[in-house]
Amino acid sequence: MTIGDPIPEEPHRFKRTYELIYEVSDRARALAPGIAGIMRGVVVVLTIPAIFLIVSAIFPIVGVGLIAQGASGWMQVLLLGIVAIALVIEILFARLTWQYTRAIRAPEFVPQVAQLVDIADLSDELWDRLRGTANQGRGAKRLQRLWALWRTPSFLSDRIENLRYVRPFVPPYINFNIRLTVVQFWMVVFMWGLLVITIIARLSGTL
Repeated sequence: MTIGDPIPEEPHRFKRTYELIYEVSDRARALAPGIAGIMRGVVVVLTIPAIFLIVSAIFPIVGVGLIAQGASGWMQVLLLGIVAIALVIEILFARLTWQYTRAIRAPEFVPQVAQLVDIADLSDELWDRLRGTANQGRGAKRLQRLWALWRTPSFLSDRIENLRYVRPFVPPYINFNIRLTVVQFWMVVFMWGLLVITIIARLSGTL
């Protein structure tokens, strides 16, 4: 190997560093398979209604889009704008469903669940940092303790960010996913109602 050649297995270097820094406890490894099984079960149960929502949205989106082609003026612009927004929501929700189904099938899913269990146990570590900051100390030692306490939120978020297969199951990611699911549901209801209205308007000649 000469100067300038890429380092072998370069894409895995930072992943390996992460594993060396954050050693997973035996307790987390023991709990991970059971918790992963529950998470898989939840995804499997929710995948069927998710697919139903995805399929249910296709027909009204296409129908309103076709009717909009025959409209004119501001009504055409309005209908096409609504169809575009609905299509974006549909794509985002379909991608979200695919992410969950892919995550539970990944070989790294159970090991990452073990790391997630370790993160959940970090409340003891946070308490230790608080007590360390409150204890007597001067100069550099006190500054070091304050730095450790201040770094805690970023420390936790950095670890969760690295767990690509389990982070959709925890905040703040799951909060957005739940909101997107609610938006998808009401989008389907709205688009079916809009499809009925536009069909009636088209048949009556007002559109």
